Amino acid sequence: MTTLFHFLFELIKIFILSCVYSVLVVILFRFIGRLKPNSWFDRVSRIKLILWLFSLLTIAVALFIYMNTYWGSHGLGDSARIPLGNKNSINGIDFSTAYIEGIDRETRTLIIDRFIVTDSFIYGLTGDMNENYEGDYFIYDLKKRIAKTFTKQNDFEAALKFYKLDTQPDYKDFDYYYKKHWHGWRFWLLP
Repeated sequence: MTTLFHFLFELIKIFILSCVYSVLVVILFRFIGRLKPNSWFDRVSRIKLILWLFSLLTIAVALFIYMNTYWGSHGLGDSARIPLGNKNSINGIDFSTAYIEGIDRETRTLIIDRFIVTDSFIYGLTGDMNENYEGDYFIYDLKKRIAKTFTKQNDFEAALKFYKLDTQPDYKDFDYYYKKHWHGWRFWLLP
């Protein structure tokens, strides 16, 4: 049910954004039409309602398509998602359980608790409910899509030094990275 309400909210948000963006398109066409009289922009800007409706429909479809792409999907309902590049993402459920899916090019899942995200790695503390991995620490290579888990902190810190990663990081939870990625201009300008 939560997914349905969130989907309806996203459709309303797409409609509102499309209305605003299509008004900006009409204003832009009128401005260019005044600068260049008798141009295509001038002729099109005279039929404001049709231009606005066509822009509204085009922008709404484009925003809906974007919402369902790798870079635009942030989850629906109680699921959440953060795209990281290289077809990697961190997924979350109710902002309490975070996981990385499709590790080692398979359907294996690594449950993570608190972590650090860099350009090439995610590393930190594993979650309690891992079925495929043992150990309290992990390093996930974003480019190779390979996860390594460690049971001993010394082994984990040695691996961090090997990869030139911070050995005394301030680990953050999924909610921190979700807000960091999806809030701000993305929240206001995109579905």
